[in-house]
Amino acid sequence: VPAMGFFGGIHGLEGIGAEVVIAYLQNVVTRLPWDMALNQQLEQVRLVFMPIVNPGGMWAATRANPSGVDLMRNAPVDALDRVPFLIGGQRLSAGLPWYRGTHVLC
Repeated sequence: VPAMGFFGGIHGLEGIGAEVVIAYLQNVVTRLPWDMALNQQLEQVRLVFMPIVNPGGMWAATRANPSGVDLMRNAPVDALDRVPFLIGGQRLSAGLPWYRGTHVLC
């Protein structure tokens, strides 16, 4: 069965993402008793809700996780084309913005 994920709280500075995921989950749960079309759709797909991906960053109110890694830039693939310095992420130092970490976090 295919799955669709709803993720928020990736950056600790952006609490609205977690709130949106929770609000959508509440909407789905509220509709379950009476929305037969939704029930039929849910027989064909799994929904995964993770309102806070980065609880350490949320707690510290920082963009990065507690290790200083920006989770939006910690990808296993590097850009093929040249990107502006730092904006595409960097592996120089957690003290600089958009730190990608020394390896991909799984």
